[in-house]
Amino acid sequence: GISLRQIEDGFLSQTELERLRMVFGSPTASYWNDHNYAVEPPSPYFSYVIPLEEVRPTEENEMKRFGFIGHLVQKMMSCPLLNENFPKLQSKANFVELWAHNR
Repeated sequence: GISLRQIEDGFLSQTELERLRMVFGSPTASYWNDHNYAVEPPSPYFSYVIPLEEVRPTEENEMKRFGFIGHLVQKMMSCPLLNENFPKLQSKANFVELWAHNR
């Protein structure tokens, strides 16, 4: 069958990894508290769906609305390996879904 996943070692820089750890790494991090997330009793799963049009850099938006997340989405969308393995990525993808769990 066709694999719909791609793994690329070293894709994120050390700075990007540290930033993600800062946001999600601790069970008491503000992300989890701000979303009323709990392991016990388990919180329902949730995600964010962002239209790619809103994270593509233009003179008007400059990706400010989604900041660091917009940066990561753009990095994924412009990755040569992803575009090579998924040639319709640029023309067919319309949304990105983001989710994180702390279980």
